[in-house]
Amino acid sequence: MAVAARLLLVLATLGVAVAGAEPRPIVVAVDAGPRFFFTGGILARASVSGGYRWDRVEASADFAFGTGDHTHTTEQSIAAGVRFFPGASCWELVLGWRFGHTRIRDTIGLEPITLHTFKAEFVPRIAFHRGAYEVRFAPVVAGGYLGQTWLLAVGPELGVARTF
Repeated sequence: MAVAARLLLVLATLGVAVAGAEPRPIVVAVDAGPRFFFTGGILARASVSGGYRWDRVEASADFAFGTGDHTHTTEQSIAAGVRFFPGASCWELVLGWRFGHTRIRDTIGLEPITLHTFKAEFVPRIAFHRGAYEVRFAPVVAGGYLGQTWLLAVGPELGVARTF
């Protein structure tokens, strides 16, 4: 987790240099949605994140958990995104990426197995603002989990966020 905190600090520094502005609000968000794996499995996933926003850049640290038929996951990741149309209206478009670690616990027959994988996800998101609150919708989150081989998944996300 210390590596994630250092990487978030680097992204935050980069965000200030790219955006050329002082940090805007702190953002705390909760998102949820299914993940449909190309191997046939379905996972219900929920996440909590906290991060910073600048004019056109945002960065966050995320913690997520998921559960399926006989699969359970915990994920720690960092995310970075570019914001389009911030402050111009009541909505904005964010194109972002999440990178991190996922622990997958599964049961094959009677044998429990645990896998530690690298996770990478592309997250295009539309956010609708109302004061300090926003409703976030990502129609297709596409990602992969790399252990000994790639495990690919897609799915939508819906969430709410609060800025401070």
